[in-house]
Amino acid sequence: MLLALEELIRLGASSTEIRTDSQLLFSQLTGRYRVRNSQLRDLHKKALTLLSHLPEARIVLIPREENSTADRLARAASSAAARMLRNAKQR
Repeated sequence: MLLALEELIRLGASSTEIRTDSQLLFSQLTGRYRVRNSQLRDLHKKALTLLSHLPEARIVLIPREENSTADRLARAASSAAARMLRNAKQR
C-alpha cells in the first residue's frame, strides 16, 4: 500500500480509494484504533503522511464475505511465495 500511495503522489493524483477487508487496518488508518505494535508505528505514520498528500483519499471497509476472490488470490500468492522461499533455501 505504501508503494502504491507513493506512486500515486508521484503521478500527481489527488484521490484514491483503498479497499480492505481488514477491520484492524481500516480502524487504524481512520484513527479509531491506536497502533500498539511498535514495529508497525513507523509504517502507520508513513501511511498517514502519504494519505495527507491525497486530499480526496477514501478508505473503504469491504466485508470479508464480499471479498472471497481477493482472499483466494492472496492465499495463492502467499503459498507461491512460501514455495519459492523453500526452494531457494534448498539450493
